[in-house]
This record gives sequence, C-alpha cells and structure tokens, in this order.
Amino acid sequence: APIPGTKIFCVPFVDFDGVIDGDQGKGRTPHDHNRDYTENPIYPEVDAIIQYADRYGCHLGFDFHSPWHKGGENDNIFIVRNRIDKQERFDRFADALQRELSCTDILYSKENDHPPMTGWNQPSTNFGYTMNCREECDLAFSLETAYFGTENNKISTDMLIRLGRSFAKAIKNYISGFCCECDNSVNK
Repeated sequence: APIPGTKIFCVPFVDFDGVIDGDQGKGRTPHDHNRDYTENPIYPEVDAIIQYADRYGCHLGFDFHSPWHKGGENDNIFIVRNRIDKQERFDRFADALQRELSCTDILYSKENDHPPMTGWNQPSTNFGYTMNCREECDLAFSLETAYFGTENNKISTDMLIRLGRSFAKAIKNYISGFCCECDNSVNK
C-alpha cells in the first residue's frame, strides 16, 4: 500500500525518439537528454520534467540508466552518489535496496556505488545532481544497470523486473524510515 500523502510521478522513457533512431545519446551534439537540466533546456521532455518539479517539488528522484555496454564497473549495478553531504542518505537507501534483493535476484552491493567527485562523477546538469540540489529534495540519483552483467550475475528481463520490484520496496522502506525520523504525523 502506498504511504499516505505520497505522490509518484513517472516518466517511463525520456528519449524515446533517440532510441528509435538508434542514437543512444552519449555522444550527441550538443549533449544528451541527461545533461540538459539547465535554465534553458533544449529538449521539451526535460523542460516538462523541470516544470513539474518546479510546480510540485521533487523530494526523491530516480533516474534509471544503463552505462557503457561492458567492462569494469559497467558490468555491475550501481548508484551514482552525486553529493558528498548526503552520504548517510545514500547509505540508508543502499542498505534498504540490499535488504530487498534475494540471492536469486540481480546482485547489488553498495561497495560498487560510484562515489561523488570521483572520475567522471562530477557536479553537472544531469537529472540526479540537479534534483539533489533542490532545497526540498531528500535524495536523487541515477541507478546504473548493466546491459549484460557478469558471469555470476547475468542480466535478464526477469531479473530486471525483480530489481524494479525490489527498488520500489526499498523506496517505501526508505520513506517510512525517513517519515518516522522526521515527522510521525505522516504515518498516521
């Protein structure tokens, strides 16, 4: 059951046209959709998301991505931790997600999460970082999901569906814990 007062807004596919056209966007000129969270976005889909967040707020924001196709960290599921000052919140969510995944699900370990201010993970105009900078936002990030996985953690449609269910339960548990700590009236 949803938590009372919780509004969920889902955008199932931000760059549908790009995918249909075979342009996954990472090298797109002048930038891909996930680098367009600026004062003047060029993509109408991104502009609509920003306008929605401006009107209703964004307390939690999640962007589901697939990284480069294979190799190294890209073969694992990981959270892009984009703010140093929110590491306790990232840990709390990561712990909730780990608890929800069973041994038959996709393997996820918070040790694979990409730390902020490391390598390519710098402040930028991407969804996760931009939403996480909003005053009302508790936590926002990208969840990177491997295309293929590893020999002992192969990606399949069924595994991704189970990951989605576990992710939704982790959100509920994270919100419940947050509400209990911050405002018990929300749970009444």
